[in-house]
Amino acid sequence: GRFVSVNPALARMYGYESPDEVIESITDIAGQVYVSASDRERFAKMFAERGGVRELEYQVQRRDGAVLWVSENARAVRDESGTVLYYEGTIQDITARKQAQEELHRAKEAADAANRAKSDFLASMSHELRTPLNGILGYAQILKRDASLGEKQKAGVDVIQRSGDHLLTLINDILDLSKIEAQKLELQLSEFHFPDFLQQIANIIRVRAEQAELSFVYEQVSDLPIGVRGDEKRLRQVLLNLLGNAVKFTEKGGVALKVGYDDSAANPSTLRFQVEDTGRGIPPDQLDEIFQPFQQVSDQSRHVEGTGLGLAITKKLVGLMGGKLGVTSAPGKGSTFWFTVDLPAAEARQVTAPKVERTISGYKGNRKRILIVDDKLANRGIVVNLLEPLGFEVNEAVNGQECLDKVSERRPDIIFMDLVMPVMDGIEATRRIRQSPDLKGVVVIASSASAFDFNRQDSLSAGCNDFLPKPVRADELFEKLRTHLGLEWVYDSESSSEEREKAAVETLVAPPLEELRILLDLAKKGKIMGIRERIAKMEQLGHEYRPFAAELGRLAKSFDMDQLKKFLTPYLEGTS
Repeated sequence: GRFVSVNPALARMYGYESPDEVIESITDIAGQVYVSASDRERFAKMFAERGGVRELEYQVQRRDGAVLWVSENARAVRDESGTVLYYEGTIQDITARKQAQEELHRAKEAADAANRAKSDFLASMSHELRTPLNGILGYAQILKRDASLGEKQKAGVDVIQRSGDHLLTLINDILDLSKIEAQKLELQLSEFHFPDFLQQIANIIRVRAEQAELSFVYEQVSDLPIGVRGDEKRLRQVLLNLLGNAVKFTEKGGVALKVGYDDSAANPSTLRFQVEDTGRGIPPDQLDEIFQPFQQVSDQSRHVEGTGLGLAITKKLVGLMGGKLGVTSAPGKGSTFWFTVDLPAAEARQVTAPKVERTISGYKGNRKRILIVDDKLANRGIVVNLLEPLGFEVNEAVNGQECLDKVSERRPDIIFMDLVMPVMDGIEATRRIRQSPDLKGVVVIASSASAFDFNRQDSLSAGCNDFLPKPVRADELFEKLRTHLGLEWVYDSESSSEEREKAAVETLVAPPLEELRILLDLAKKGKIMGIRERIAKMEQLGHEYRPFAAELGRLAKSFDMDQLKKFLTPYLEGTS
């Protein structure tokens, strides 16, 4: 329990003038040196188990009462019979290191707390922003389905929906960046129809380019598979970000998308996507900065809308998909962004055929009962107005308790359950529904304005069958109903496209041949705005041409150049 021999360094460490003073003054190491009696016990236990002490960290007190952290290495010196004579070893002052570790620990706790606060803030803001957007986008979809609206009113509704979609995109960008940084974003892999996927992207960008008076070219530089396996949503997000930026930062000329296999890649299923533009270009000193969050190419002469998050998210998403992203650019000569990603080909039978967009007017079979549970009148009204015209019997409840009361009176076929409500929330209401033998088999679909995965997981854990995010999309709502109720939809027109084309050729009065040639040429070049201008002029040529112009307008509205060409070609056959 006392020191036999010490060096001057240990004496100074413990606050004594000399080694002799240490030996004379410290007669009980455990009582005079150790801060905690348990540390001495740890010393003894380590010796018993390992035969020595290595890097044992504990606190000691100096002569003046100050506390130090030390690290000890020691062994026992024994006589011939094995009896311990004394222990010898070294003690190192690690106080500075422990203080640094403590400061790092406190900083980490503060950072974790800040991240939790940020996540809580984003979750709250996501819900608060998405709730009014649900009303804006929901009623825009309802109005678009109203056949009584004129073209001017429909154009206004389109503006409302595009503006709402733009705001939703900005909100999603911020949330996606937060999820990626927190490593909470996971890829959702599936098989999808690749040519149709690319054509949809091209159609969207072609319209944007034409509105900006730019040309747009989509080119397949090699044969592409019919189906691929990957994250369709995230791949679309990357391509729309890159192509949207190309249109946004190009004032004249055009934009091109080139897709093909990357011959230089080790993996034969690696595809290369290349976006080229003739825009202003990027200065060399800004090429690295543009991939940082909230950064845009600086140009005092022109303000460009956006958060500056698109490229940052794009780079992180490409990395998450295991790909690479690069850029080459020169001021005044445009830019080329490219990325590679592995998309294995899928078997044809695994690929879902492209959906033909048709307007649902009802469904076959017995009438289905639906219960909408939401404390917000506007949210309930959106679903009611989308479903009642299709023949559903729709009832409403303002909280979980009222939901339980109504389902006990009359069992619904399906319940759309909001998660956050007063009196009783949707999670608790779903748990109680699942505990009732009489309600076994009732489909419950959770619906929330929160975009975080834990809300989805909580609802599924409580017993919900599926999840419908807000703002509610009509096509997603209808697909949930079809899947869970096994519905067969009835559409506005069940006639085939060939029959409609034939009927159109037989009954519509076509304009002069020169006008038809101009329209066909515009369709071949993808000039949708030019076609719309010719349609407006055609309506002034005479009353008899208006049905033909109306049919053209319907096709132009869907941006389907192939259908436009197929519609116009029969009127030009046999002419020179």
